[in-house]
Amino acid sequence: MIWKFFKFIFLSILSIIALIAIFIVLINVTQSKTYYECNGNLKGYGERELFLTLEGYGPFQFWVESYGRIKIEMPKLIPLEYYSKLEDLDDLLHIYKNVRSSELKGSFSRLSKDIMLDTSYGFYDGRCKKIEL
Repeated sequence: MIWKFFKFIFLSILSIIALIAIFIVLINVTQSKTYYECNGNLKGYGERELFLTLEGYGPFQFWVESYGRIKIEMPKLIPLEYYSKLEDLDDLLHIYKNVRSSELKGSFSRLSKDIMLDTSYGFYDGRCKKIEL
């Protein structure tokens, strides 16, 4: 009788470990990263180059309130800035600073690769091209 109990506990723990492993694999496999180099105008600073990383969470991340997140870098001005809530509107992504914010910070068109973004240094408007790392 005691062996059946230990066998049950062992199989339960093994099942939990297997589910956690599957969960971790699904998260890492379904997450995508796309890199862009953008050229545009930063209000008050003139022409600036912006590097953007678009991280999509994928179809299995239905518990998250966001399509993904965007990281931007502007050489010699913005070292790294995150926008952690993206609203997917087919070919257009609405960008919010974080998941609790309802204030729209900008948009990124996956079709034309145009970006409009309110950064910590001002409003940026430009066009991006996909790059490979």
